[in-house]
Amino acid sequence: MVAAAKLRRAQDAAEAARPYADRMAAVMTGLTAAAAGSSSAPKLLAGTGSDKRHLLVVLTSERGLAGGFNSSIVKLARQHLIELQAQGRTFRS
Repeated sequence: MVAAAKLRRAQDAAEAARPYADRMAAVMTGLTAAAAGSSSAPKLLAGTGSDKRHLLVVLTSERGLAGGFNSSIVKLARQHLIELQAQGRTFRS
């Protein structure tokens, strides 16, 4: 019963975070769309038109006790990086 209550709280927290994730995705999409149409946009945002090199933006939390959350984000970012590299994409560090 205790485990079920903890699971329910975790599910509620994840569902509460969904609007923030959706809004962040919309902001990033808007940024890239605005940069693509502008000749004065930074090359980092506008890109070159080639699909070989990617920019991976990883955002983590700076709020207290977010270590596990941040570790999960970094782990997912690494997995995504490995998948893109397996497809022949390159990254600069």
